Amino acid sequence: MPNLQDILSDAGAARDDVRRNAEAQLAQASAANFPEYCKALASELCNENCTIPGIRQRAGLVLKNAISSTDPKTDAALRDKWVNMMQGPDKEMIKRSVLELVLVQQTKAEEARRTACQVAAKIARLEVPLNTWPEFFSAILMTVNSPAPTTPESRIGAYCLLGYFTEDVQGLCEEWGRDLMSDENKGLVLSSLSRGMTDPNLDVKLAAFKGFYHGILFAERFVALDSDRHQLFVLIGEALNCDRIDVAKAAWEVLFQMADGYYLYLDEILNDIMKLTYERCQAPAVAQYEDIALSAIEFWSTICDEEILIGQENRPERLKNYVAKYKDHLLPILYEATTFRDDEETAEDSDWCVAVAAGACVGLCAQVLKDDILPSALSFIEANFGSPQWNRREAAVLIYGSILEGPSNDKFAPKLRASFPMLCQTLNDPSVVVRDTCAWAIGSIAKNHLNVIAPFLGPVNGEGGLVQLLLRKLDDQPRVAKNACFALYEIFARSESVKNISTYSISSNFRQLSAELIQVAKRPDGSENQLRQAAFNTLYMLISQADVCEDVDQLLRQFVTWMDQTTKLAYTEELGQLQGPMIGCITAIIDLSSDALLRAESKKLMDSFMDVLYQGTQISANNMIQRWSPATEEVLLATSMLCCQLGTGFDPYVEVIAPTLRSALVARDIDSQVTGVAVELLGGIATACPNKFKSYVSEFVELFIIVLKDRSAGMDLKPKIITVLCDIALVCPHEFFPHIKSFLEFLRLAATTRADQGPADDETWLQYIINLRDASLCGYSASICCIRDCAQNGWDQAQAVNGVQLFTPEINRILEFVTKVFNDKFSSPGNIRNAIRLLQDLIPMFKTNPVQALKNSVLYNILKTHGQLTTDAIIKQELARLEEVITKTNTPPPLLPSYTRHQCCFR
Repeated sequence: MPNLQDILSDAGAARDDVRRNAEAQLAQASAANFPEYCKALASELCNENCTIPGIRQRAGLVLKNAISSTDPKTDAALRDKWVNMMQGPDKEMIKRSVLELVLVQQTKAEEARRTACQVAAKIARLEVPLNTWPEFFSAILMTVNSPAPTTPESRIGAYCLLGYFTEDVQGLCEEWGRDLMSDENKGLVLSSLSRGMTDPNLDVKLAAFKGFYHGILFAERFVALDSDRHQLFVLIGEALNCDRIDVAKAAWEVLFQMADGYYLYLDEILNDIMKLTYERCQAPAVAQYEDIALSAIEFWSTICDEEILIGQENRPERLKNYVAKYKDHLLPILYEATTFRDDEETAEDSDWCVAVAAGACVGLCAQVLKDDILPSALSFIEANFGSPQWNRREAAVLIYGSILEGPSNDKFAPKLRASFPMLCQTLNDPSVVVRDTCAWAIGSIAKNHLNVIAPFLGPVNGEGGLVQLLLRKLDDQPRVAKNACFALYEIFARSESVKNISTYSISSNFRQLSAELIQVAKRPDGSENQLRQAAFNTLYMLISQADVCEDVDQLLRQFVTWMDQTTKLAYTEELGQLQGPMIGCITAIIDLSSDALLRAESKKLMDSFMDVLYQGTQISANNMIQRWSPATEEVLLATSMLCCQLGTGFDPYVEVIAPTLRSALVARDIDSQVTGVAVELLGGIATACPNKFKSYVSEFVELFIIVLKDRSAGMDLKPKIITVLCDIALVCPHEFFPHIKSFLEFLRLAATTRADQGPADDETWLQYIINLRDASLCGYSASICCIRDCAQNGWDQAQAVNGVQLFTPEINRILEFVTKVFNDKFSSPGNIRNAIRLLQDLIPMFKTNPVQALKNSVLYNILKTHGQLTTDAIIKQELARLEEVITKTNTPPPLLPSYTRHQCCFR
């Protein structure tokens, strides 16, 4: 590849045009001859004669990006490319040269060695599980176990490579749902890393511990053996006490992994860890080594997470009760650590520091200990609530707000009721940090115990109530005002539950409340601490919970004007982040506004929505980065709500929004969330504007079929698309029918997808299977209804016969699919109901064939048995209806389609 050094140099240029041109040349070379491209990059990475700074490192990074990606879909494609296109000598040359650079005694560019570690790891994750790179481990072992002296740099390279390798392989194991490492290879990795953890050179020791952070995930057999586990704990203990902070921190991080993966084996080390936690979390130690104190606290937070998860999964046999065992030692350390604040003027609410970490850990401890945390927590709160030191007052309030999710209402409610007035007074504390934390604590109380504090809410327009106090705090410093918004948000969100036990009312005070929040959004300092976004979010919740059309109509006009003003400003990231919450408020307003006002304002709304989209895409186009505006999802949701409310009144705007929806489907890799919302919006448009949508059916159905056939499309996308295709089939049957063959082909494929084809015990995958089955069952029903509607409305006899003949081969497939749904333990009640409804649609349409096939199948007995055993009233009802349909086959009643869908696709 000629002039590669020049191209790589330009690829790091500051000028956009120079950089883009170099990137284009690299992409062209990769497309023209991928093996030669990779070989050239590997040669440059290992070129000891290169004297241009950064070139070797950049060559390595480009090579790494040619065979891997952080995006799972792209990564899968690049893995296939390496396996399928890299063959023979070229592949061996790259593997050999990169590994030699990692393990070489000396190199002129150590940064090139580190990059080579990443490249070698990306290759090894594919080659080692296939046993096609036997030299990988033998070369590493020769370096770390050699009796002859080796340089620290080469040993660091070996352990760095093992760290990257184990991380990458672990990622593939999770993706594929199976173990890709043989026990022999696991043993080689762990023995090599363990040797490095004893290395006298601290840089080497650090590299080994960093490598072990991921390697420990393959050490189940190693950890299960008492002698090996004891040896490991000795190594970790020595490193925890190391004077080098980075080595000690790396050892703590290994402990995090052990707490997460090997919780059952921690007994013998916890006494020592508790002592170290005490030592590292004392004020002088924290001042000098804050990272270590944070690590110690994070370890106990990980223990809490594990015990919370065990409780949620109802697996008491796994519970070791570590938190309960050490609570008398741990909690006082954490309480005191919450007082370790910096100077009041520099203490920011967003800073992650020892005090904040300790408060978070206390919250997790509360979830584990439940009522048992109250005595010590309340004692600390009472002792420090009135302290003359601001940091101790703030710590008391922080603990108050942190324990709310733990204790039972019976135990905590009386204490909360008695102390809440004093907490409200703290909103006027002279310290901004205390006021900030107090507003957050009140918001947390409203979220978890609003019924308890309902008597304190008070009238909105009176004095002395909590709501009025929070409204006054909206004028405080941005950090305090933001948490005041949070508290009001939580109160509004649960207003229905306290309607009869509180004097405050949202609807009767809507005008005042909305005006106050709008003023907050207009504050000149609204960009600080995300205050403006918090104000809009709170306003959204207020509108969602209110029941006042007149004031909402006035608010819509105000927002339309306001939104129009923002689209005339020069676009910035900050503006994009602001527009999203604004449009969220508009969505809530549209839901409550009168039809007459919506029709009058709809053009202005759609113009503003489109302007927001164009602003975002302009920035992306100018920077040659293809991405959506930050507000795109909110725009589509608001458009969906407007479409739902206007019905056929949305007809004029179908052609306005159609190009955006088309782009969302074509550019689905950019943001799957945006694509998902676009798909749902298309379903809403088809349902609300069927006549207008008819001319778009062919285009969008073809796009949908392309996405359904795309193996890289997101799992949550395909069930949504099938559901929307069902909508289209029902409202535009004649326009849909030309595509029904392609639709049925995909339904056949979807019907054969099984839970055991994905990762084991993966809840996301299992939910996908459930959703896919629901959509596919409804898809078959919609196809039947499409053919029936066409036959009844517009087809001649020959067309009707052809339609029926097209579908007839599906009958046995449908019976097999329904049988599988009934027999599969992963099927949901919804799957069962939709399967029965599909049979209800199938039988009257095709009469004798499916009835005879059904009665002659195993499924018929399964249906009868299920009807006798199920306790689901809806399933019993559907089975009874199915039996009626079967008995009336000779003179089938006019049945409505079983498939139904909400008219509005906004959720």
